[in-house]
Amino acid sequence: MSSPAAFALVDSAAAPWLIVLPAGSIQRPVHHWMNSLGQSAAGVTTLTASVPFGVLFQHLQAQLDIALPDGSLALMRFYDPRAWLRYCDVLTTLQRLTLLGPVQEWQVTVQGQFWRVSRADLERTQEAVDAAAER
Repeated sequence: MSSPAAFALVDSAAAPWLIVLPAGSIQRPVHHWMNSLGQSAAGVTTLTASVPFGVLFQHLQAQLDIALPDGSLALMRFYDPRAWLRYCDVLTTLQRLTLLGPVQEWQVTVQGQFWRVSRADLERTQEAVDAAAER
């Protein structure tokens, strides 16, 4: 029995979808489609992780609800490349590491502009913050 190649994060009738694209297996039509999305205002997000697909899906699905100061819940639209860029500006390094979870690299392309968040880079930054706080 093979594992599913895609899961809908919120509702199967709507986006966003998390799709397995094993390294080196992306064929020209898919590559062209992803490049086209990256040129659009909607953008495209690509994640790199070394955990099983189901583990990644469960982690991301658990990040969808965010508690607001008044105790109510809101949908954290991290899957939207435009929202992701805003989150990178307001979340602390530790919060970004928590959001990444098992993700090693999070890449976003919107209107042809490329951004990359690396777990290793964030961990180095957090280590420096922690070391400075200990002084």
